[in-house]
Amino acid sequence: MNSMHENTESAKRIIPASEISQYEFCNVAWEMERAGVPHSTQSSRRIRKGMNRHQKKERQFRYARVLSLSMVILMVILIVTTVLMLAGFI
Repeated sequence: MNSMHENTESAKRIIPASEISQYEFCNVAWEMERAGVPHSTQSSRRIRKGMNRHQKKERQFRYARVLSLSMVILMVILIVTTVLMLAGFI
């Protein structure tokens, strides 16, 4: 009876926000950390590959952010121009 209670308790493990953040940033590193893989056993090739992936994602994120901001600015200009045209100022 006690082992059933222990299984139920382990199923209710609380996951801290920092752990969710680590998983979201790099699920492979999170899984390796949970599996207890020591950092010293990771090959330099795998580390380099992971770093390249993160750099690529960061570039994509920055590009998307600039593109989104540019679209917002363009929409504001379009709206202001339309309002000025309808009001007869242009």
